[in-house]
Amino acid sequence: MEQHGPHLAVGVDAILCEGVCRRAAEAVTGTEVVVAPTLWCGMAEHHMSLGGTFTFDLPTYRAVLLCFLKSIERHGFRRVLIVNGHGGNIATINAAFAEIYGEWSLKRAGGNSAPVRCQLRNWWELSGVDRLCKEQFPVGEGSHATASEVSVTYAAYPDAVKRVEMSPKIAPNGPILD
Repeated sequence: MEQHGPHLAVGVDAILCEGVCRRAAEAVTGTEVVVAPTLWCGMAEHHMSLGGTFTFDLPTYRAVLLCFLKSIERHGFRRVLIVNGHGGNIATINAAFAEIYGEWSLKRAGGNSAPVRCQLRNWWELSGVDRLCKEQFPVGEGSHATASEVSVTYAAYPDAVKRVEMSPKIAPNGPILD
């Protein structure tokens, strides 16, 4: 839950994930898909200097993810796909997967099969999305408040995108350290 400039709503990352998941679930045939409620807060400490940003600290986000995964397993789900919309969440999600697998492994003797299989996909890396982004936006596609984020947000929620003059026209790309 962080700012995305003057042209996008706060919370775009959560909005995008929910829209992508709902549309994907509608397209799946032959198996039942449950779209869990969106976890709208994650790791956005590097955006805290900008208004509208909310963040968990690392231990809290990890704990929330572990509780979520344990609840899912307890209710009988065996495959979990987390669709992520924020780069700052990736390391913590993967760490939570490793921790939950380790916990399950220690409870049982032998074998290499956890009761739940967890997988992480970033919406911008889903099949065809990266290719389409590069086709549509060969120049200027960055890593935050990008043309693809604007496009997907506009497709799902046209009123959430404002027309404003941007400067610079193309956002700088590179690591976000603070």
